[in-house]
Amino acid sequence: MLPIFFIILSVGLIRSKAAKQNLTVLMVLNDPYLMHKDYDGQVGGEYEGFSVDLLKLLEEELGVPMSIQVIDTYGVYQESSEKWTGMVGELSDGSADMAIADLTVTD
Repeated sequence: MLPIFFIILSVGLIRSKAAKQNLTVLMVLNDPYLMHKDYDGQVGGEYEGFSVDLLKLLEEELGVPMSIQVIDTYGVYQESSEKWTGMVGELSDGSADMAIADLTVTD
């Protein structure tokens, strides 16, 4: 199944989080959505890609600075603890304000 690009916003983002000085946005490294910038063969600490372009537009529209936090996994539901891991887990527990990611719907 082809990836479907989603913007996941935590509940009430604009109302409750827009007053913050800086919003934390979770992303997973995955070409072409989020990639390390390449400077003459050297990988730098900056990022580029569709997600970064979208983030810049959101910053402009909301007038709120946002910082990227790269995370390793999208998330898995753990039945034993009844909690999510990864990106979805951090959104659920409030560790991050929002996420921009490519997600694939699976069974």
